[in-house]
Amino acid sequence: MNLEGGFKNETAGLAPSKWDLEPLGSNMTCIDANALIRGGAPDFASLGTKVQVRSFVAVTETSPDAKFVRVSKVKLAQSQMEVGEELGWTAVSNLKDGCSDLYFSNEWTDQKGPNACWRQGEYLGPKLLVNIVGFGGEMEQITLDSLDHYVKLKDAADQDNIPLSINSAFRTFERQAELRRLFKAGKGNNAAPAGHSNHQHGQAFDLNTRHNMFDGTDKIYEWLKKNGPKHGFVRTVSGESWHWEFRPADAKALAAVGGFKLEGVKDQV
Repeated sequence: MNLEGGFKNETAGLAPSKWDLEPLGSNMTCIDANALIRGGAPDFASLGTKVQVRSFVAVTETSPDAKFVRVSKVKLAQSQMEVGEELGWTAVSNLKDGCSDLYFSNEWTDQKGPNACWRQGEYLGPKLLVNIVGFGGEMEQITLDSLDHYVKLKDAADQDNIPLSINSAFRTFERQAELRRLFKAGKGNNAAPAGHSNHQHGQAFDLNTRHNMFDGTDKIYEWLKKNGPKHGFVRTVSGESWHWEFRPADAKALAAVGGFKLEGVKDQV
């Protein structure tokens, strides 16, 4: 705040921060004990061997449908990646981005842990989080797989001189449970039970619109109405002008008819 918000939207590392080599998009950890090695296109048939679980691999090619990748063995030397013998193709679902044993830790696999994602009471699994400076200078968290999409939205807003930033994004299970306790004690706003909040699945962003100004005077909200769907973002909650989610399929359908919010979503609750 002393620097007039100059750090808004700056990222500040991943959570958790325990890495042999941070995610680069090409370095992976095999997490599946049944990760089959396959031949190439068109059928990617099993060769009867497996990628060793917990091993680090480098991705050298991706199939057109992004379901399979060609991988090679990796050795790490002073935090540098040395690509070795090619193994073949394997399913993307067998791998996690980055080289780290954290994927086998209790912290990572805990369904109520700091990286656990939930949707409507269903556990979705853990996701990597990115620390990002939000509106007011507070540190927020968004999922790594949503970072690029948000940055593209923010960059488009910058080009139109719209100062877009995040008020709130991902919430841990523990944080949502705390908000629920405060609400039930009459000390906080309405909060869904832990595991049921829209902010626990990694696609929801509370952005810095003014508080439910629907009369055309809020330039941030008016910009989002016109441009959010172009970048995969739609409004999903009645009575919350600030709550937008990355839902590309819904956004594409809405953009085709000039819409910006899901059916049934109203300006007021």
